[in-house]
Amino acid sequence: MNKLHKTYTTSRLSAKNVLFPSTITLTDFGVIIRDPLFYAGKETTTPYSKISTVKVRRPLIGFSDVILDIMGADQLRIHGFTAEIAEEIKSEILNQLK
Repeated sequence: MNKLHKTYTTSRLSAKNVLFPSTITLTDFGVIIRDPLFYAGKETTTPYSKISTVKVRRPLIGFSDVILDIMGADQLRIHGFTAEIAEEIKSEILNQLK
């Protein structure tokens, strides 16, 4: 069994991530997104079976978004990755969906 556990952290130079950067962790069972805030934070865990599509929004200037379409729920959007890292995250998730 392949043990997957990779954590990616958004850039502190991107909007909303200056003090508390968001993270996305890829595990064997799913994706964990952590959005820390000053007094609290939000953590979302989504199993791979609930992810229908993975998209990367790459603006001409600035940081990229990783967008996960979740079956029966809204999109999860994580902003603040370099284009290269965003594509790596997309590739890793798509490998788990196979």
